[in-house]
Amino acid sequence: MKALISTAQIPVAELGGLRWGPDVKSVPEHCFAVEFDGGELSIETEHSEYRWVDYETAKSLLQWESNRLALAELQDLITKHSLGSA
Repeated sequence: MKALISTAQIPVAELGGLRWGPDVKSVPEHCFAVEFDGGELSIETEHSEYRWVDYETAKSLLQWESNRLALAELQDLITKHSLGSA
């Protein structure tokens, strides 16, 4: 696993039905990259589905600009560098 440089602060007001304490105004977002070997994949309850798509499709599906920036960083790692040595 590799922590990406891309990070963000997401305002709680923009997160819909998710709740935090009354003093929490934003939630930190950290992005990570992992290599997947094709084994079994499971997702946590905060997600309802996953799918494998190409870069442009993934970019069009993302709601948050911070996620698009993290995806662009990941694309750069994949195309220009070896993810394992980055």
